[in-house]
Amino acid sequence: YPKPNYFGMFTNSSGGTDLFLGIGIPPYESAAYHSSDNGVHWDSVIGVLTLYSVTPRSGSISFIGANQKGAFISSDQGNNWTASHTGLLGVEVRSLAVIPTGNVGNPLLFAGTYSHGLYESSDYGGSWERKPPSGAIFSLLTIPNSAGSNDLFAGMDGNVGRSTDNGDTWPSFKSADRVYAMTSMSDGSGGTNLFLSSSRYLTDIAVSKDTGTSWTSLGYLLPYQQ
Repeated sequence: YPKPNYFGMFTNSSGGTDLFLGIGIPPYESAAYHSSDNGVHWDSVIGVLTLYSVTPRSGSISFIGANQKGAFISSDQGNNWTASHTGLLGVEVRSLAVIPTGNVGNPLLFAGTYSHGLYESSDYGGSWERKPPSGAIFSLLTIPNSAGSNDLFAGMDGNVGRSTDNGDTWPSFKSADRVYAMTSMSDGSGGTNLFLSSSRYLTDIAVSKDTGTSWTSLGYLLPYQQ
């Protein structure tokens, strides 16, 4: 049997014990799994083929997830999923991000797609509309900034973009290879370091210590073995 490709593992960032795993099994099969006990037991997810990204959602909805068919919502802690495609039909969603307080009072949800750029939802994922930038977006990241709002980063095919106004404008793009993943971590002195992976096998790592203004390659730290 062929070995599965792991699209990603996702946790409940609100402090719960939920884990989600999206996998692909060559050549055409895929699956998604959910654990509610820190990974001790896993159950198949119903209603969604696989998961590229998962983020907690407030109100009666537990989570919103994404895959090659669009966006999906779950109201029972991730056990069952239904489509939330208004404005997204037929769009492959590779990444999700949340800005807690948007300009309409609700949290803003962002979806990065494979071929149609960025989408935004201001009604908890009920509907979506196009936003800049265009092109493939493989990863999204939000971090608080010094002005009391949030910066939104988009990892794309050839660069990483930064928006300081909830994705309305993107004045800053930095050259990079295809950015597959991004994350952030405290630097221990009140600041935030950003990390990105810009190779197919998640081995080429770069760090930014100035909120994305400049990036320094850390090299190929995790040798890939086929």
